[in-house]
Amino acid sequence: VRGVVPGEFIVNVHYFATETGKPVKVTVRIDKVNPSLEVAYYDTLTLEQKGEEKTAVRFRINEGGGISGINHIPKTLVMGGK
Repeated sequence: VRGVVPGEFIVNVHYFATETGKPVKVTVRIDKVNPSLEVAYYDTLTLEQKGEEKTAVRFRINEGGGISGINHIPKTLVMGGK
């Protein structure tokens, strides 16, 4: 499949700053768009405080464009993050 980059992908969310300092709800959605739109992953999580980082989802894309191995194993991507 043209344009597909096989490998593992990690989607993290990071609570950078808000004016209120209150918890922030984050919705993460991963769509596969070829040959038609398919929601591969959808979830909402909450970041409780400034500086918090969470792994929303990790998954693999194969050479044919298939998505597999969806998990939530934590992986810090921000230097100095929690």
